[in-house]
Amino acid sequence: KVVSKLGAINKNVTHVIYLSGNPFGRFDQGIRQQRRYALQGKVSSEAAQRRIDSLYDIMRDVYANRNDDNNRRLGDSYKSIVSFSEPLLPYLLRIPVPLFVGYGTDDITSDFCDLLPLEFTRNGKNNLTLAPYLDCDHNFNRIKYDEQGKEAFREELWDRVANDFFNWLARSR
Repeated sequence: KVVSKLGAINKNVTHVIYLSGNPFGRFDQGIRQQRRYALQGKVSSEAAQRRIDSLYDIMRDVYANRNDDNNRRLGDSYKSIVSFSEPLLPYLLRIPVPLFVGYGTDDITSDFCDLLPLEFTRNGKNNLTLAPYLDCDHNFNRIKYDEQGKEAFREELWDRVANDFFNWLARSR
């Protein structure tokens, strides 16, 4: 988040690496997660809508008290939630230097990362390198489960992700 903003305004930044971020902020994740649960049959559509309505209520309360550092919801202070929920797309689009975006496709944030090429193309930008890591979660783990839902296999891909962006850096100079 910080590097995305710096990349948009600081002329000393030569490259930006953005990993596992949500270009549209945090609140939409909870909403999309509830819709996904309903589509997967994990909850009813009605239950998903009630949870979404609850998230709207939380969002209104958080933004009405945006500078409150003592109240906590969703594990963070209101002030932190507001900060984490700021959409970064406007900053990402202003970055003039090469931009590497890496994310796991099993992460809820991947929905909007997948759409970044559309926004970059629409805005005449060609500095984006998109790196989706298939079947990986937010932390670049590829996890397989057995029939009982227990973890049967875990492959950590952080070394691969790091190699990919270091190689990208070397090619982008």
